[in-house]
Amino acid sequence: MEKEEILQVVAFVSIDRVRKDTKEMLKAISILTSTGLKFCSSDTQIKHGTLCFEDPKDIQRIGREKRPIKYTIHSNGYYRKCFYSFESGKTCYQLNRTRKVYSTWNWNHSATERILIPGQYIEMATRISNLIIKNRQKNLLKKL
Repeated sequence: MEKEEILQVVAFVSIDRVRKDTKEMLKAISILTSTGLKFCSSDTQIKHGTLCFEDPKDIQRIGREKRPIKYTIHSNGYYRKCFYSFESGKTCYQLNRTRKVYSTWNWNHSATERILIPGQYIEMATRISNLIIKNRQKNLLKKL
């Protein structure tokens, strides 16, 4: 992780959250940059507790343009994979684990609920890292 990235995170995290989130955010940044991702959060994203990373090894083509896949970690517990499609523009997939929840009034009715882990940047970064490693291994096997 570059020194500029660390200073960027520390400088823009609001003062009341410095003691709680800054160390977790820095650890999450180091986990994902060691996986090969590039830290690309804007100042506003950092201020709001969102970390954004680009995957330079996973490039998609949209016509003549090439764009890297992005992964975001949010302070409310969501973590997402974002990419661009030619038809609809930016598209995000939520990567959070899910569980089935049954209705209290009708046992035949069920819904899928996301399992959020708010403020746990290290856990979310670890899950994204594992997902990226797994996908790269699959892609490598396809090429063989």
